[in-house]
Amino acid sequence: MPILNNYLNITEVAELLDIHPGTVKRLCREGKLAGEKVHNGWLIQEEMPLVVVRLTNSLKWWGLVSF
Repeated sequence: MPILNNYLNITEVAELLDIHPGTVKRLCREGKLAGEKVHNGWLIQEEMPLVVVRLTNSLKWWGLVSF
């Protein structure tokens, strides 16, 4: 399915962000992570988690967050 090439599922995003898949689902439900509800799951655009990772790494480097 070429149309879905730019999307990641919950498990892929969880591994990328190093968080629990349930947390990814909650973030999508709350609108904190842009995702599309498809049937019984979520699809997240590939770029969105990468933005989160880069922002988090930058904030850690500057000492603005510690987690």
